[in-house]
Amino acid sequence: MDDEATKLRGEIERLKEELKEADAAARSQAAIINASLDAVVSMNRAGRITEWNAAAERIFGWTRAEVIGRELAEVIIPEADRARHREGLRRFNETGEARMLGQRIDLTGLRKNGALFPIEITTTSTDSGGALFFTGFIRDITARVAAEAALRATETRMNSILEHVPIILWSLDRDGTVTFSAGRGLNAMELKPCDVIGRNAFEMYREIPWVINTLKRALAGEAFSESGEIGGVWFDTAYAPLIADDGSVAGTHAVSTIITEQKRGERALAETVSLLRATLEATADGILVVDRDGRITSFNRRFVEMWRIPDDVIATKNDNRALACVLDQLATPDQFLAKVRELYQQADAESFDVLRFKDGRVFERFSLPQRIDGKAAGRVWSFRDVTERHRSEAERDKLLAEERDARKVAEDAVRAREEFVSIASHELRNPLTSLQLALQTALRARAKFAAQNDCDQICASSIEVAARQGRRIERLIDSLLDLSRLDTGQFHLNLSAVELSHVVRDVVLQSTPELEQAGCALSVSLAENATGIWDRARLEQVVMNLLSNAVKYGAGRPIAVTVGVESTEVTLHVVDQGIGISPDACDRVFDRFERGVSSSQYGGLGLGLYIVRRIVEAHGGAISVRSELGAGSTFMVTLPRRPREESSA
Repeated sequence: MDDEATKLRGEIERLKEELKEADAAARSQAAIINASLDAVVSMNRAGRITEWNAAAERIFGWTRAEVIGRELAEVIIPEADRARHREGLRRFNETGEARMLGQRIDLTGLRKNGALFPIEITTTSTDSGGALFFTGFIRDITARVAAEAALRATETRMNSILEHVPIILWSLDRDGTVTFSAGRGLNAMELKPCDVIGRNAFEMYREIPWVINTLKRALAGEAFSESGEIGGVWFDTAYAPLIADDGSVAGTHAVSTIITEQKRGERALAETVSLLRATLEATADGILVVDRDGRITSFNRRFVEMWRIPDDVIATKNDNRALACVLDQLATPDQFLAKVRELYQQADAESFDVLRFKDGRVFERFSLPQRIDGKAAGRVWSFRDVTERHRSEAERDKLLAEERDARKVAEDAVRAREEFVSIASHELRNPLTSLQLALQTALRARAKFAAQNDCDQICASSIEVAARQGRRIERLIDSLLDLSRLDTGQFHLNLSAVELSHVVRDVVLQSTPELEQAGCALSVSLAENATGIWDRARLEQVVMNLLSNAVKYGAGRPIAVTVGVESTEVTLHVVDQGIGISPDACDRVFDRFERGVSSSQYGGLGLGLYIVRRIVEAHGGAISVRSELGAGSTFMVTLPRRPREESSA
């Protein structure tokens, strides 16, 4: 047993030496790797600081601007060591003796906040143009000093470490019998060293095949590590062969570390990663993650489907290839690519915009930086297909616009109706007033002049006025009835063979009193054979309305009516030299309740030309006006000889 203990102590010492060597190698490698982290501080012969790099700022807490020109001693050397530093500098300046040059020395440094800490410094001198400078390469060795202290402490704790660390240190002889066992890890298995020493490991673990196989490998002289679970406890065990003096395998040493919590952490991490992957695939958005080197590190199938990227392209994990594959789909590919490049150059930028496709699709694009340990490591892109939403919004806007238009039409109709009621009341009241006055005049004349001849003349004149106003009322009522028929679809044509020139001649004859009273000279030019299949009564209405319109707006001036004949059409022109119509009013004088001038100056319901247009269009014809303010108007009607169909307005 003493030999075994001696060998064990020897092995432990060897392991300690290897640990020291590994630590020294690690420090050397770290020094090489982290050379750029050293503080570089220079001073002149007067001890004034001339150089101070970024690492010095970080280590000592002073900025370069704060220390350049200041005495080195009062900046980084503790007060207790300043006199020795100044004495050494004075001695070098007087004798050239330099005890620190070219050596790596451990000293104590002083931070700006007054804290003392261990440093390692290597000092060199440089002659620059006759001026001598001293440069110190300074490293904060706080961690190293702590590690060395820990290593020294390890030497004193070595005998008790096995009782304080969750490991099991154990040995087997060549037969598999446990010769040594110690360590707090035994507690996890509810064992004590005395419970296992002297027992055969093959017998103890005969029901656990992987342990048996591992023991065989170890006792065959193999050095290796193996992880496994025994009774709910996970171990990571390192095996090293125990070699006898004759070179044969005398057994094995093993160090078993309990890694149950680590395994639980690994399992939890795997579950988290699995959950994140499932969540990524379940989302309705397309997700893409690209690192700073332009390599795709993650994506979901929704992204591939939305952008229609072939599997062989996405399999390359090359973002540039994926971009080239999708550009043709976009409505503005150059703008899309420019935004991508801009965000890749601005690692911390966030972005949101809308992408439109040639086929009508619309995506919302979100972009956020991917951060690891607080630093930008790449970029996350999220794409949401909002095509249907945009279509719904467009449809909603269209419906709202239609609703606004319909409301405006309704409001306009209400206003037109109110205006129409006002005008109709006025228009009907005027002839009724004249009619009543004419009748009253006739009655008074009859009573006063019953025995005189003047009674007949006065009565005749009054009756003529009454008759004329009665006809006016009749026309107003006819217009209202026609409007009602047009609105209810009861406006029908009674078609027969009609000679338009005859119609015009009859209307002119009926209108003679009106023309004479207005002082309008009338010229008529009627073509022969101006025949067609029309509704005579409606054509009389057209001619009467156009002629009355010319009399109203051209009183006292000549009027010309012309009927023309073409192969398949007959034309009617009514020309006056009246007040004319403004260009903007020419397009609307044929609408209901519209006039070319104010209703306060000229009476009427604003229905005459509207009804004329509807009658002409019902015959398959057309009506238009050519006019200028102050230059009269020409109304032009074109009627096909045979309407396309016998229709109603």
